[in-house]
This record gives sequence, structure tokens and C-alpha cells, in this order.
Amino acid sequence: MDLILNFGEHYFEAGNSSLFYDILITFTGAFLGFFFALLINRKLEKKQIIKDKELEKKESFSNLKYLSLLLDSVLKSYPKQAKNYKGLSIILKETPLELSQPIINATYDLTRLKNIDSKELRDAYIAYFPKELAEIEKYKKIFSHIDFLLMYFADLINQNENHRIFQHKDQQFVRDCFEEVAIRLGLRQKNIQLENPNNYIESQEFQYIHKFNLIFKEIADESPINFTKIQDNYFLPLNSTVLQGIADIELSDTIFLLVKKSISRLKHIEFNSIEFAKDLENVENRIKESIEYLTKINEKIKDINEP
Repeated sequence: MDLILNFGEHYFEAGNSSLFYDILITFTGAFLGFFFALLINRKLEKKQIIKDKELEKKESFSNLKYLSLLLDSVLKSYPKQAKNYKGLSIILKETPLELSQPIINATYDLTRLKNIDSKELRDAYIAYFPKELAEIEKYKKIFSHIDFLLMYFADLINQNENHRIFQHKDQQFVRDCFEEVAIRLGLRQKNIQLENPNNYIESQEFQYIHKFNLIFKEIADESPINFTKIQDNYFLPLNSTVLQGIADIELSDTIFLLVKKSISRLKHIEFNSIEFAKDLENVENRIKESIEYLTKINEKIKDINEP
């Protein structure tokens, strides 16, 4: 039985009031629970955002340090490679008729540098340096210089290979002529012995041929064969004396023609070597700007502190 209180014209039912307060308390508790849950969730989200930013910062740092590591390798290897090419240029000028090869530093870090250009690396660079247009242009310039170095050194390798192929081809021609002349002179020497078995040694032609056969043997016994000696000690002396030194006119004409062709081919080798040497002596100057720029960027990255 509900208790009814009467104060003037107002009536309060104790049972209904209790239900109202129960509902109010329930809704208030639910609201406060939702509010605190939302507040905690917001705090957790903020912590996660901070954690994600810290992780992103660490990844950016790691990406930049890897870039710096590759730059270290390139800045060490490629100036050294440029010096190797300059050394080759000196050798080519001193001995243009001989086959010479540059010392190649085996590294693919320049290619690796080109391949790491990505959104992640750009974002890493921007994260650590001012987000100004000038800085973005500096980032782009890193890979412009890398592209230049990659193409330039690849072109040098191709030039060297082409030079080697053509020089080897010319040298083979000269060597074939060298051997053919020696064979023809050897046969002529044998015929003189057969024709004059008792006094062939007194023959001036025999002595002339014998002298060149000794020179041939001395040069041919060397390994690798020395084309400078073939030119200076064999073909050039023959060129100026063979027409008078050999009595057989047909043979002397044949040898003279072979000698002329060989000297012409040797001059061709010499010219190509000297021209190639001129290109190689400027390698250090050609890459100077790129090396200086990449060095400056690398020093800038090295100054970054780990987060």
C-alpha cells in the first residue's frame, strides 16, 4: 500500500519518486561511464599517435642513415675510380701501342642509391629538414647527381671496352703481318743457304735477313708481345731498308707492302689511344661537382641525432 502525503494541494507519491531517481541515476551512471570510456579512448588514441610518430621518426632516421651509408661508399669508391682512369690515361700516353686496362672498383652502391629513391625516403628527408621548396629541390638534386655518375661511369666502361676491342683487332692484324714477314724472310734466308752452301754467310742479303730474324725471335719470345718494339725495332727499320736489302724484287715489294700496312695500323692504334687518354684525364674534373654536392648532403645527414 502506497503512502500518500498531502501538503495543501500538492501530493507526492513516494513509490513513483523512487523510480524516477533510479532511472536518473542509471542514465547518469551510463553517461559518466560513456564519458570516461571516451576520455580513456582519446588518451589511448593520443598515445598511439605519439607512438606511431616516434616509430615513423625512427624509420625516417633509419632511411636517411642508409642513404648516408651508401653515400659513404660512393664517395669513397668513385673518386678513387676517377684516379684509376687518370692513371690509365698516363699509361696510354706513355705506351699507346700496348693494351692496358683500368682497375675497376667492384661496387653496385651507385645503382642501389638510384633504386632507393622512394616516397618513404622523400618523406624522411622532409621530416628532418625544413619543408621548403629549396630543400625539396636539394633532395631531387641528390638523385640528379647520382644519375649523372651512374651514366657517366657506365659510358666510360663502354668506351674502354670499345677501345680494347678495336685495339685488339688492330694488334691482331699487325701481329699477323709481323709473323708473315718473318716467315717470308726465313724462307728467303733458307734459299740463300741452299743456293750458296759454301759462302752464304758472306752474303750481305743473308746477313741482312739474319739480323731481322734475330730481332723477330727476341720480340716473339716475350709475353705479352710488345708492339712498341715491333714498330721501333722491326717494322720501321725494315720500311727504310727492305727494298735495298732484299735482292728478290717481288719479295721485297711484298714485304714492303706488309710493313707499310702494319705501320699504318700501328699509327691508328696510337692515335686512338692518345685520344682516349685525353678523355680519361678529365674524369676527376667531370665528377667534381657531383662529388662535392653529395659530400655536403652526406655531412648534413650525419649531423642528425637519433630520435
